[in-house]
Amino acid sequence: MEKQTDQQPEEMAQQSAPETEPVQSAEQKDVHLVTSQGLSGDKYEVSEPWVDSHRLDEEEEEEISGILIQYDLQPDEVTAALKAFQKKTVFKKNLIYTIILVVLALLYLQAVIRNPDYTMGKVLGVFSVLVIGLLWYLPARHIRLTAKGVAVSQDTFTIEVSDVGFLIREESGKYLIRYRTPSVSVIELPAVFVVCVSREKVFAIPKRCVPEDQMEEIRTLMKDGLGEKYQVWDK
Repeated sequence: MEKQTDQQPEEMAQQSAPETEPVQSAEQKDVHLVTSQGLSGDKYEVSEPWVDSHRLDEEEEEEISGILIQYDLQPDEVTAALKAFQKKTVFKKNLIYTIILVVLALLYLQAVIRNPDYTMGKVLGVFSVLVIGLLWYLPARHIRLTAKGVAVSQDTFTIEVSDVGFLIREESGKYLIRYRTPSVSVIELPAVFVVCVSREKVFAIPKRCVPEDQMEEIRTLMKDGLGEKYQVWDK
């Protein structure tokens, strides 16, 4: 007579199966990185803006490398970079809102002229004008305050420019911001490379911090990687 066992086939299979480490997929290594490096395009009270990036493992760090740039920032460089960034990201939106609010203000003004007792029209007309002022004042104030903060700080930053994207090192590892990411683009100004890495985050790399013998190579890497997303502005 055969000896019976209390173990079920499923339990025996689980015991005999070797334990394996979970494999981290490429998607799992793509993260929303929050980095202290770079400048914010606006004031964020609740949370810092994040950047789409790829965390490199040890093998990738050996395969992907770039030209290292160590830089600091001066107030005039911050001002130029943020003005260019805001022109690219918020100028058109604010202009559309301004046109709509101007039309509303004129309609309320017309209504008040026809009926001077139309108190709500007066209030809404004044409110429309105030909102227009805020639309343009707040971005300008943010630039002024950011430049002022940079003037009293002595922070230095590092970034690597490679053939596939920008590499930045954080305490948790090294991250790649790919050129092919839709939100990534570069504006070359006379004195600064404005690296737009999201709708809210920008890296300002002063040309004075780039070795002269590496300037053309760095420019070529970004142009080849970004294509039409690399723009040259004279001002």
